[in-house]
Amino acid sequence: MKLQNYFTAFISSTVFIGSFTGCTREVVTHYYADEDAPGAAIFSNTGNNLMTCFFDGQPWRTMDRITGYRGQTELEIRRTHTSSLLDTITVKWADNYSQYDIQLTLPVAKNFEWKDFSAYAGKRITIDSSNGYFSLIQNSYYNMGNGKGTIYFNTAYIDSTGPTNIKGRITGLLEAHINLAFVINPQIVNITSGRFDDDISGFELLGF
Repeated sequence: MKLQNYFTAFISSTVFIGSFTGCTREVVTHYYADEDAPGAAIFSNTGNNLMTCFFDGQPWRTMDRITGYRGQTELEIRRTHTSSLLDTITVKWADNYSQYDIQLTLPVAKNFEWKDFSAYAGKRITIDSSNGYFSLIQNSYYNMGNGKGTIYFNTAYIDSTGPTNIKGRITGLLEAHINLAFVINPQIVNITSGRFDDDISGFELLGF
């Protein structure tokens, strides 16, 4: 009887603790198909946590964002401190099983903070290697090549109401032409009709 009571109490306490440690998994990516561009999601500004495009004419999309136990995110924004006059930020969208992530690298001032993202809102930037570059990252690590393109930030902001309560969003459009120079047969990969809509929390920010 004592053993049964102990076991029941252990299970009850485990469930109670689990409810406060995020054991419940939830998919927070929402895909709404664009009827005018089969294979792509509609352009949105509502936090669908998704980026889609055409990768040499073939549909490409990011992985689902999942919160809770063993969660994952399709977006990573990383600040890298360098020894040069400027630092960099990289915005990486993680693929959904194609093994290629799409990444944008932008130079930023040494005093750049995540709150400064709002300066990108409403701006179209031509990426021409002098002010950044696009990359294809294989298996989350290997840079297969860099290239040029354009990106338009319809929305860009990151704000905070406390040290652990960071909220933001980036939405917009992009196109890129990436030279796969680090392969046996170099080629140009064309990324077209890219549209992204991603919420941002502290989990997506690295190095700030």
